Amino acid sequence: MSDLHSETHVRRDILYVDDELSNLHVFEAAFEEEFQVHLAQSAGEALALLDARPIPVVVADQRMPEM
Repeated sequence: MSDLHSETHVRRDILYVDDELSNLHVFEAAFEEEFQVHLAQSAGEALALLDARPIPVVVADQRMPEM
């Protein structure tokens, strides 16, 4: 059994930033089993999340307001 699927697996944090709500839902559904997914619908929301806690991986839509 791989470490990814063991009972002691710690889900790592990942932040996904996109202004399209449907994209946020798809990303979360695809990655929520392996990662602790944090979602933001704007750059401001993303920065607030990052101020509150360190999130080592950020995936962001480059074509959205404020980016």
